[in-house]
Amino acid sequence: MTSISGIRSFFTVLLFSAVSYVLTGQADTAKLGNTLSGKEDSTAIKRHSLYATAGFGSNMIFLGSSISSNNPFYSTGVVYGFKNSFYLSASVSHIQNTVPFIAYYSASADYKHTFNSWFDISAEVSGYSAAASLEQTLFSPFIFANFTAGFDWRLLYTRISGGALFSEKNTGFLQVSNSRYFQTPEFLKGRSFVSFNPGINVLFGEIYTVITQTGDTRFRYDPPFMKVKRYPTPLENTISSKFGAMDFQFSLPVTFSYDKFSLEAEPCYILPAYKKSSNTQIPRGFTFYLSASFRFF
Repeated sequence: MTSISGIRSFFTVLLFSAVSYVLTGQADTAKLGNTLSGKEDSTAIKRHSLYATAGFGSNMIFLGSSISSNNPFYSTGVVYGFKNSFYLSASVSHIQNTVPFIAYYSASADYKHTFNSWFDISAEVSGYSAAASLEQTLFSPFIFANFTAGFDWRLLYTRISGGALFSEKNTGFLQVSNSRYFQTPEFLKGRSFVSFNPGINVLFGEIYTVITQTGDTRFRYDPPFMKVKRYPTPLENTISSKFGAMDFQFSLPVTFSYDKFSLEAEPCYILPAYKKSSNTQIPRGFTFYLSASFRFF
């Protein structure tokens, strides 16, 4: 089992590396946006890029669980890109009505490669760490590694992602998503456009089936990075686990882009795979995200 001290060390190195790359990047430009199928624009590859980001969300959802305790959050960060393929990012986030002001930190390294017009891959490793005083109420430090294969079917863009999360408990996840990218004609002298990228995402992971003494069946999944939010089960109950669908997410990101600035609004509806859940931390219903980015070079 991965130790918490080891995760802290990894997170510190990852965060330091991301910030170092951002501060030392050479000046150049790149387009942070989507093409027909929601992928990077391979026709305008630039050597270096640097972005500042800021965002708001009604709930921070990660792998089917809320890491903001179902509260709104605010984030700001920086992203460094190299040849539209390699990215390093670092961010800090505040959760509404939470002390200290900076509730958690995150950093990630991401690599993307497009083989042809219909197939691409990406790999990512990210780390999350809550403020020490909030670990008992939010989450323990964790690392998530993910590999994704993307298939462009013209009408749909499909992504199949397999990942492993390392924290108090190590576990695997699988995500399958389908989306379709649309873009309006450019306007404002060719410097602006609006894009839409509706999608459906299905998340798979470890599901627990709990059968009570009365014969009632309930389902749950315990976030491996939220030790204090695992709910104890009476010894009389029968528990079994399986790998299956956890939830379905229906999203409609709408992005306004103007030159080096972009603003994205993303309403999302989360539908758990099981109605009878014994875990109140499983998100359901509508969430909303609003984010902005500015490209310096």
